[in-house]
Formats: sequence, C-alpha cells, structure tokens
Amino acid sequence: MINNKEIDAMIKMCENSENSLSNVRNLASLYIVQDRLKNAIQSTVDSTERELNDILPQYKNYCDIKKKYQLRILPETAVHRSMQFLCKEIEEFIKTLYNNTETPEERKMIENLLIKIRKETF
Repeated sequence: MINNKEIDAMIKMCENSENSLSNVRNLASLYIVQDRLKNAIQSTVDSTERELNDILPQYKNYCDIKKKYQLRILPETAVHRSMQFLCKEIEEFIKTLYNNTETPEERKMIENLLIKIRKETF
C-alpha cells in the first residue's frame, strides 16, 4: 500500500509540473488519497486511545471493590467480576493496538510481550 511520504512526493511533483488537464486530475486524486490516509491514521489513533482510556476507570473500580472486599463489605465474587471487566478492557486495548500496527516487527513486539508476561508469571 502507498504511504504518506510517497503521496506527498507525488503531489510535490505534480504541483511543480505544467498545468495540463491530466496533471490537474492526478493532483486532485492525490489530494483525495492524502486526505483519506490522514483520516484513516487519525481514526486508528482515536480508536486505540479510546480503548486505552477505558482501562483506568475500570482499574479504579476494581481497586474500590477490592478494598470493600478486604473490609468484608463485598463478596469475593464481586472482586472476580471486577477483575474480569478489567481484563476485558486490557484485552480490547491490546487487540486494537495489535490490529492497528503496520509492520511485522510491531506485531512481533506485542506477541513477545505477551509471551514474556506468561513466562514470568508462572
């Protein structure tokens, strides 16, 4: 797939060329592609940030429930349920982050992190 740098270079080349109908059409098409790529990138950033922002409130809720459990106000099942919700938010963030990577190296880093967590935990 074509990237932003390539689009920018093609736009610059067209802008510096003669004003022919064909050149103007190409330039218009390139502007449209450039705009769509920028919107797609922003959408990716927005979705990843949304998922990240879901984690902290769920963590705070888990901490509150855990304190109430320790004070014998809530049952253990409340802690488990809260931990499930927190894990779901973390999972959604990691999946979104993974799905929005562009290179195999990025995906491998996330995969290695999950393997490392698994190995160090058990």
